[in-house]
Amino acid sequence: MLNETIAMQLTHRTVREYIDKPVEEEKIWSYLEVMNSTSHLNLQNYSLIRFTDAYLKTKLAEVTGKKYMAAVPELCIFIIDLYRSKYVNCNRI
Repeated sequence: MLNETIAMQLTHRTVREYIDKPVEEEKIWSYLEVMNSTSHLNLQNYSLIRFTDAYLKTKLAEVTGKKYMAAVPELCIFIIDLYRSKYVNCNRI
């Protein structure tokens, strides 16, 4: 028997149609606050780049070949940063 999480993942569908409405700042800050919650070694091993400028989103869409990037109201790119963990681990010795 599948649990709820697996069942939801198996039935999830992505629709890449977006309305031209910005995401509320309050929601953005809530998401960022959750992302910065406590983690192993109290590290957040990522950086976030947030794009709202139409020109930049269009250029990113061209470079990546992902047309939907130009249509979204906001675009967030996450960059994994394993250097932070390595730095902390090396300095713990």
